[in-house]
Amino acid sequence: MIDGLFPNMYSRYTNDLYLKHRTEQLDSKVAELKEIVVKISDEMTCQNTDLPEYQKMFDHAISQIGQARRHITQLPQ
Repeated sequence: MIDGLFPNMYSRYTNDLYLKHRTEQLDSKVAELKEIVVKISDEMTCQNTDLPEYQKMFDHAISQIGQARRHITQLPQ
């Protein structure tokens, strides 16, 4: 009867090791994803800070294009 317990104990031990290993892998991946999310958040914060300046530049470019169009339409043909 004791001999019958050893394979079960070995199996449980290997299963525990496997689960521990997989848990460590999962923890590592979660930590990696957290770093990526933090970097994305930082990048979004920077872009949102710069967005009003980009809007001003875009509005200026649209204005310049509008002026150029008006000048072109006023040229004699």
